[in-house]
Amino acid sequence: MPRRINPKTFLAGARLGPTSKNQSQASHAQVKSAAKLVARCIQLAFEAAGCDTDREEDWRMVAMWLALAVFGGRDAGHPQVWSKRKLLKLVADIDKTKQARRAKGLPARDLDCCAELLKHEPYSKLKGRKDHLDVMTASGLRRRLVEARKAKGAFDMLGRAGAVAG
Repeated sequence: MPRRINPKTFLAGARLGPTSKNQSQASHAQVKSAAKLVARCIQLAFEAAGCDTDREEDWRMVAMWLALAVFGGRDAGHPQVWSKRKLLKLVADIDKTKQARRAKGLPARDLDCCAELLKHEPYSKLKGRKDHLDVMTASGLRRRLVEARKAKGAFDMLGRAGAVAG
């Protein structure tokens, strides 16, 4: 089994900055500072995990945990996924809200309608909740509306194709 080296020795061979032969003293100092920072971060990661930098198994475990922490997802649990039915209902609810706002003489922009929908059930339950796009606010619901309109367009095309074929 190959012997693991400590983080500072490991980083000595790493390229952390410009690789040209004409490096200035300032860039060399910056590379040295970055190497110290990375070495300290590695040391802190091992300490937090209760691991030793001299053990290869510990390197694998810390690398796995760091990979999960960085790339493992934004939130605990599965991101919220909206069904086609919910997306189509969102488009219909926005259309109803737009009609009601126009009747009252209020602006009927998508963002205004989304803010209005978030005041009432079932959308009020989503307010402040994180889904895979964003924290659900009026602008977050509006981004969902874009997705919903695409789904509605595809659904309408399928409906027309079925009516022509039938």
